[in-house]
Amino acid sequence: MPESFFNPLIPPTLKKLEKLGLIEDSDGARVIFVEGVDIPLIAVKRDGGYNYFSTDLASLWYRLNIEKVDWNIYVTDVGQWQHFYMLFKAFRRAGWLPKDENEYPKCTHIGFGLVLSEEDGKRFRSRANETVRLVDLLDEAKRRCKDALLERDNAKDWSEEEIEKHQRQLDMGQLNMLTWRTIEQQITLSSLIRCLMTRCIYCLFSNARQLTIEKLVDFVTIIDAPWPPDLS
Repeated sequence: MPESFFNPLIPPTLKKLEKLGLIEDSDGARVIFVEGVDIPLIAVKRDGGYNYFSTDLASLWYRLNIEKVDWNIYVTDVGQWQHFYMLFKAFRRAGWLPKDENEYPKCTHIGFGLVLSEEDGKRFRSRANETVRLVDLLDEAKRRCKDALLERDNAKDWSEEEIEKHQRQLDMGQLNMLTWRTIEQQITLSSLIRCLMTRCIYCLFSNARQLTIEKLVDFVTIIDAPWPPDLS
């Protein structure tokens, strides 16, 4: 649902929190403090306007009480982990989430790493037109994959179809490696592709070795064997 859907739900959600004694005044703003964090969550700005946190309060209340969602999973960059940590803490303080994080209904934040600028170490921002477009990244990766393949000694014996096949494997492997990123990386387009190619080739070689072992070893026998093995 779009964020605008939850706008009418913000005032009644805040009223519920006020009745519970969670919202208090701070320098003209309406805020919520949570245990273990010095800075508060701003529910209402000084000018009376709302923000992302206001919307998140209303949307999570709606999902828990109207949609009855058992497990809410938020997938964002790791830079927002504290925001969601405090949001979940506020809901537990209100009694809208169980105190035990493993009980249902529950909320989980899954963060992915940021790609940072090599120049200043800050994250790329699309509003400033600083980001590298995904299509440019993939096109450049594809070109460099082919160049790397053609440098191999046995490449001269490959047909154009074989080169295209191996190039595709490397290209998709790099894309998979990119999706595994869970930490911040301070890289440029060139270093990103070089790093991904290195990791991808390593993973492909590892997979090839594993497939070779599977052909040589009877895995059914290994699985059915007693554990721990009798070494007497």
